[in-house]
Amino acid sequence: MRSGGCGGGVQGGGVTADAKSAHVWGVMLRQAQAMGILPEAFWRLSLREWRMLTESAGGGGVSLPRGVLDEMMERWPDGGRV
Repeated sequence: MRSGGCGGGVQGGGVTADAKSAHVWGVMLRQAQAMGILPEAFWRLSLREWRMLTESAGGGGVSLPRGVLDEMMERWPDGGRV
């Protein structure tokens, strides 16, 4: 079986962090699409804006686990932006 795309795959008997974060982002992107938010607008949202949108939409938002967020911030820094 070949692994490809979004870093999905199994490593050491478990799901990789890339696969977990790709899954979470996919769920969030599909939720944004259901809310009528275009992908370009979704990627421009801050995490705070996303949370505000999903809370006002009934609180059914998907939380990004803190560990995954920390790992992503380390891998892909925003050039000093906090």
